[in-house]
Amino acid sequence: MLSAVKRQVRFLILLLLSTLLLLSSNIAAASASPQLAEISANRLVFASSEYLPHYGTDLPKQGAVVEIVRRAFALRQLQIEVAFMPFARALYDTQQGQFAGIIAIWHTEERAENFLYSDPIYANQMVLFKRAGEFQYFNNLDALLNSEGTLGLVTGYAQNALLANSRFNKVSVATDEQIFSMLALRRVDLVPADLQNGLYLISKLPATQRKVQLDWITPASGA
Repeated sequence: MLSAVKRQVRFLILLLLSTLLLLSSNIAAASASPQLAEISANRLVFASSEYLPHYGTDLPKQGAVVEIVRRAFALRQLQIEVAFMPFARALYDTQQGQFAGIIAIWHTEERAENFLYSDPIYANQMVLFKRAGEFQYFNNLDALLNSEGTLGLVTGYAQNALLANSRFNKVSVATDEQIFSMLALRRVDLVPADLQNGLYLISKLPATQRKVQLDWITPASGA
């Protein structure tokens, strides 16, 4: 069984429109939305959150993941544009048909009832970020889940069931940037996040918050 916290989680791009037949049915409803109103036979608008350094508004070409997606669609002579927004809104608006799809979200059974997924793009490593000197002895997931503290989450993200059902208090915010700031400010104690995403966001914290040393743990699963 894969570890509940340390595992290789594949990035997935959710595609609602993978054929021109599906595209044509979406164009018919385009007038209901400002975003979809501009969709043409060879241009699609996708929703996405910022997930730095993997993808984001200000990254070169909006990040590696977006560029991979863009080139994949170009093989079918389709152009894509990406509208960036908080994750919960991106997911909801896509479910409501406001966008052609949403880029790079985790696969869950619940989501698969409504959306079509492409093949995985690449893998990422999930860890638990914390303040240095805290939780350093919790190298076992069972022991960690029986400890006390506050878990910082991003609204709308799919969460590991063991963490979601743990005894930790839970606090949710709109963006990854906000939750890492709260970790540095001691308002939350643990943040589950992609390793590269967390390291990037820590490097971008204000100077006063960077004085608080943050690190991470990857506790092994219990029996």
